[in-house]
Amino acid sequence: MPGFHLPYFGAVDAGVFQRHGLEVEILDPEPGPANVHRVASRGADFCLTSVNHFLRAWDEQPGVAVRFVFMLAQRSHMAAYVVEGRPTATGVIPQHPRDLTGARVGGAASDRLAKEYLGFMRRIIGVDDLPLAEIPYAEALPRLGSGQFDVLPDFIDLLPRVRHKNPAAAVRAFRFADYGLPIYGSGLVTSDGVIQEQPETVERMVGAMREALEYARAHPEAGLESLVRRYPDTIPAVARDGWQVSSQLIFGWEAAQHGPGWFEPARWADTLRYEAQVQGFPLPPIEATYDTQFVSAAVNA
Repeated sequence: MPGFHLPYFGAVDAGVFQRHGLEVEILDPEPGPANVHRVASRGADFCLTSVNHFLRAWDEQPGVAVRFVFMLAQRSHMAAYVVEGRPTATGVIPQHPRDLTGARVGGAASDRLAKEYLGFMRRIIGVDDLPLAEIPYAEALPRLGSGQFDVLPDFIDLLPRVRHKNPAAAVRAFRFADYGLPIYGSGLVTSDGVIQEQPETVERMVGAMREALEYARAHPEAGLESLVRRYPDTIPAVARDGWQVSSQLIFGWEAAQHGPGWFEPARWADTLRYEAQVQGFPLPPIEATYDTQFVSAAVNA
């Protein structure tokens, strides 16, 4: 279980949700867009998901009645992992994403992580020579250090896991957000039904999320024992360090000015357009995908 989820176990242990008048059950996450569909069908009241999974849910079920109410990651989660000091297939030691021209990419053309990398490199960096090694993700993750390929596209919050899986390699990450990609990454989604029928619940959840994240920043190991009890295969140090990396996506200048969760409609629209183009998804009606009223109310309270 990634450390990205650690703050919510810590919040349960610290009574954060209870202080906001909520009884919270943390459900096991479903893969891909299934969490979004579960919220739409009222199998859950809320879920944390990426913009990518959200758009895929819209692609699978046009008009799915869910929307973002809290923007967790103010930056894209995506990164390109390389081995520090190792030349790529072109003989260049990468110091910048533009040095990855001609570098072999570990991934399949149909994989969403590879699509994110290819889209970023073409649209933001301006590079087109991006050969794929066509390795399934599950096999690519532990083989970055093998020399079979040069670049592993993955989430920056999985940096500790990538290093753990490649112990003999000095892993370096190029975080897309540091090289001109100005999009949101992930957030809290609820259904239109919950917003209409239980707006006070959404308001309380947004308040609890803000407190939970601030608490986790101050107490980075909070909830770790609970997380490991729930998911015994979790490596505590990897989960803790994963949260520390994740927190860098959450606590940028927006959080310093407005607190966690803030998002702006114009940047949200740019995020949706970019992700839809990169992944090949249809663009949903943007006004049907978000509701900022609850974060705005929390900021102004």
